[in-house]
Amino acid sequence: MTSTRLVALALLGGASVITAPAQAGAIAIANNSFELPLISGTAPYYTTTNGVSGGITAATIPGWTVSTTFGNIGVYAPPPSSYTPPDGNQVGYIGGGAPLVIDPGSFSQVLGPTAIAGDAYHLGVYVGARGEGYTLGDYTIELLAGATVLASVTDPVAPSAGTFDLTGLSYLAKPGDGALGALTIVLSGGTSAHGTAYGQVAFDDVTLSYNAVPEPSTWVMMALGFGGIGFVGYRRRSLTRSLSESYGAALTRKAA
Repeated sequence: MTSTRLVALALLGGASVITAPAQAGAIAIANNSFELPLISGTAPYYTTTNGVSGGITAATIPGWTVSTTFGNIGVYAPPPSSYTPPDGNQVGYIGGGAPLVIDPGSFSQVLGPTAIAGDAYHLGVYVGARGEGYTLGDYTIELLAGATVLASVTDPVAPSAGTFDLTGLSYLAKPGDGALGALTIVLSGGTSAHGTAYGQVAFDDVTLSYNAVPEPSTWVMMALGFGGIGFVGYRRRSLTRSLSESYGAALTRKAA
């Protein structure tokens, strides 16, 4: 009994590690579904930075910094023939337009937090391919700390015309990443459609979440804790069985 109590007390710290939840959360992204500026009730239902291609002039997109060569970047409130936005009524788009030229551009947003070493960051975004005869252009998704690219992917999914696919990237922050600057998202596109022609790409419902990844020492403590709990249970069962056998033997002797 005494040894069982000692094992249980020694494992108290390990048990607390097992039951403590890992830190997790989401980082706010302004205008993450490109619902601003609101143009869903105004023809021609899309913006460009300078009115090129007949679009509604919108030099800025709330929450986002835009870069463009000719101006074919903005928000779009699509009809069903184009696609259905995964979230809300509008999407952000890059590329295409008239004249049909390659028009590279990007949406970027500097977030408040910096990277914390040991945290895993998960950047998610829906990527859409417009219908109506458009082609899907090449695109890149990036997570930065200041001006340093932490992780990036290019063309991770290729949705069929008129649809969206969910994609993104994950990154485990390293010591020193926090000193590089604020976390930043960059969505770029509008380049050639896989090297063949002009292309357009749409983005929607951009999210960034994080969770703390336990250190190796924590995993060791968890393993010891689980093993120790099993040992305590085994000792308890053995003790109960021993007492039961002793009691039964005593009854047998008394009856004799």
